[in-house]
Amino acid sequence: MQPKPTWKELLARGEPLLLPCAHDALSARLIERAGFVAYAVGGYALVGARHALPDIGSAAR
Repeated sequence: MQPKPTWKELLARGEPLLLPCAHDALSARLIERAGFVAYAVGGYALVGARHALPDIGSAAR
């Protein structure tokens, strides 16, 4: 098993870094299996999935 690259190494490649968003451990594992080198964990993605709330794109005002 190869060591994972650091953020500095990933950014030094000089190519776009695609970061799919994971909302739990299963989605993170699926992203890894799909071949992505990194992923993001969004605040709402994590909380919304835990509480079964849809992301409808509206902002509370």
